[in-house]
Amino acid sequence: MFLLDMILLPRFLKFLYLANFYNMRSLSSLFQAGGLLSDAGFVILDEDSGSSHSYKLSCSGNSWRFSINSNTGRVSYSYPYDLDTELISSYNCDVTATDAGSLSCTTALVISISDINDNSPVFDTSEVPVYITRYETVGTLLVNLTATDKDISGFGDVTYRLDMSSYNFQYFDVTPTGTLFVNKELSDFTTGDTLDLQLTAVDYGGNAGGMTVRIVFYEV
Repeated sequence: MFLLDMILLPRFLKFLYLANFYNMRSLSSLFQAGGLLSDAGFVILDEDSGSSHSYKLSCSGNSWRFSINSNTGRVSYSYPYDLDTELISSYNCDVTATDAGSLSCTTALVISISDINDNSPVFDTSEVPVYITRYETVGTLLVNLTATDKDISGFGDVTYRLDMSSYNFQYFDVTPTGTLFVNKELSDFTTGDTLDLQLTAVDYGGNAGGMTVRIVFYEV
């Protein structure tokens, strides 16, 4: 009889299941997606009670973050999750399935959360004046202007571009790290002239933020 009971015990097909999800940092995105993370694809072998099982999820001290559908085994966020602030991208959990005869089995589930490009680069200010003379030489570094992007993955890497289309792409340019410099002699300008230039920061995922750089020419 003992041997027969052992044979009829339910068991997961695998000892470890993996689930890869994306973060949802807002209530709106959480509810629009139904909070659904993923179907980990649990397969249970149970000669005794077929496919009728009840699922429970345990993630140590982080069980409150996730929920599991007791009938289908599909895992959901319980609350919005922003990887950029939580900074934890993986959770080790256990999933227990109990059949109609109250016999149960347990498997491991690793939840991995991937970042999405849900932030844009932001400058500290919308406009900055830069005072120079018309005698600045080509290659002179004028000012470093940087934006921050809260995405923690490569999506947070930022490059810069300066719109000089109104000036035939002459006079000024910006390095990939946000330093404005002179790239053509400035003898065409006189004291009191001003140029409003648009500086744009672009992250790896294509999100952008901008500010205005006001070049003001003065006489020494």
